[in-house]
Amino acid sequence: MTETTRTNIQKRSNDTLSETPLPRKKANKGGPKFDEVWQYYIQGDDINPGHYKATCYHFKKEWSRGRPVALKAHLANECLAYPENISKY
Repeated sequence: MTETTRTNIQKRSNDTLSETPLPRKKANKGGPKFDEVWQYYIQGDDINPGHYKATCYHFKKEWSRGRPVALKAHLANECLAYPENISKY
């Protein structure tokens, strides 16, 4: 390599190092959306991000962490206060 070529390569590599990187956009934390089953429950305190206490509107049963699967099972099998079409879960 000639001296000029070596100097040009060094300049290009130094230019890329001295450039300030573009700020990255924050990643969307996303996560699952609220399940429609929550419309039948009182959403309580926030336990962890995205996790809430739950209380059945009619039966007044409480869950320390309202998981949609457990809430749906309650509607379908235990809570007799709900109309027939809700027990589709």
